[in-house]
Amino acid sequence: YRDAIASLMGRLTASRSAQTFVQQASRHDQPMLAHAVNTCHLSLLMGLRLDFYLVQERSRVPATIAKNAVNLGLGAMLKDIGMMELEHEALDRWYATQDDTDPEFQSHVVRGFERVRGSVDPSAAAVVLHHHQKFDGSGFPAVRSVQSMTRNLVGREIHVFARIAACADLFDRLRYPPRAEGRIAQMSTCRALSLMRRPPYSNWIDPTVFSALVQCVTVFAPGTMVVLTDGRRGVVVAWTPEFPCQPTVEILGTGLMGVDDSERERIDLRESPHLSVAWAEGFDVTQDLFFPAS
Repeated sequence: YRDAIASLMGRLTASRSAQTFVQQASRHDQPMLAHAVNTCHLSLLMGLRLDFYLVQERSRVPATIAKNAVNLGLGAMLKDIGMMELEHEALDRWYATQDDTDPEFQSHVVRGFERVRGSVDPSAAAVVLHHHQKFDGSGFPAVRSVQSMTRNLVGREIHVFARIAACADLFDRLRYPPRAEGRIAQMSTCRALSLMRRPPYSNWIDPTVFSALVQCVTVFAPGTMVVLTDGRRGVVVAWTPEFPCQPTVEILGTGLMGVDDSERERIDLRESPHLSVAWAEGFDVTQDLFFPAS
């Protein structure tokens, strides 16, 4: 991850378009920059975990190049660069409605692609152009086939980098819906992942990529304050990717000030099927817990 970030930063500083985007985004719309950074970070994490899948999906290039996630991160960082060229009315309409069918909004992917084409690697440019493609073929933009017919890309026709960035983008936008005034979490991490496991969202994302998302995103991160179903309050101290909704919780309010950590009551929810997390991140999560079989 360190090497990938170092390479990514090198690419960002070498690209005039990237520098312009970061500078304009940080001045014009801080939420846009935060979303870009979050999507980039999460895409890199998934890309590093999916190195075997990248080799499989990018079979036309050598394995060492195929699994290099730098251009994935670069494309994810720049995916919304075309938004800079939309009229204020179109941006305001998007913030208000989040209507992906708005032709003006849809134009940002082509505008962004034209802006970065030739200055970044084609795999990074593919993310900019195709991060709104959906695995079931309901995304955009339409492409022209050999028979000169336009159609949407579907499934593995979509570049694997774009599939990864699309998954990261959806997760972050579910938690932080686009808005002009700032980033405010509208749901817990648990609920966002739970929604993505069900239609229509599950139809939009590559299932292999989604499995990596669940491995990379901590449902209840260590340090998260939680309330259990029996009413006791605690703090998450450990978790495992295989059981994302069953962390280890240290119970608070025992009155044992200054005692050794080994004396505090800790509950591994994997071993306590009668207990589960009820509240986390300020949200009721009782209906959102999920327990993947593998």
